[in-house]
Amino acid sequence: MDHVREAEAADPLGGSFRKGWRRAKADYGENLREIDRARDLSMYDHILQAKNEGSLLFGLGRMHGERLRELLRKHNIMYLTMEKFVARQRAQYPQD
Repeated sequence: MDHVREAEAADPLGGSFRKGWRRAKADYGENLREIDRARDLSMYDHILQAKNEGSLLFGLGRMHGERLRELLRKHNIMYLTMEKFVARQRAQYPQD
């Protein structure tokens, strides 16, 4: 997975991805972990770019969210599971 290491080395944020990326509580074997690490880096880059362009909402799977949570928090991007998001929406905007 040399391309993953090359992409991490070229991180425009000075290695913040490499320093902040965390494994999810439930994880895969080493080969899939490397692939998911590459996908996480791509998602992280796209989320930051979209935020800078004014986007307010991003969707990603639970395990990707768990691994990226702390990185996103450092950029004032809140991570919520879909269940928590929907519960907050229902509480804030009840529909009888």
